[in-house]
Amino acid sequence: MGNSLTFTIRNTKRLDFLVADILKNELEKAINAQVNNYLIDLHTIHFIDSYSFNVLLQMNEFLNQRGKSLYLINVSECAKELFDLTNLSHVLNIKMVDPAMEEIPCQ
Repeated sequence: MGNSLTFTIRNTKRLDFLVADILKNELEKAINAQVNNYLIDLHTIHFIDSYSFNVLLQMNEFLNQRGKSLYLINVSECAKELFDLTNLSHVLNIKMVDPAMEEIPCQ
């Protein structure tokens, strides 16, 4: 994805309001970086709360308005099911970048 900046969520299986706020703040700090694509690696995430879905949608819109793109990459099967259930898999850019990524089993 060429000109990109990747945010990786570590040490948690949950994308909840605490993690989403940190992610949002980090993205806002990096908004002036000379990149067009902002990637969020979700390979460890199994649960996403409604607040976090809203933050992802807001970040996507914020970047789109500036001619930039948000990609959710290496999304775990558990998280992919949540995106599908909410129909957000049709709104957000979800890409498998590293097929060799070891997925943490859903529990």
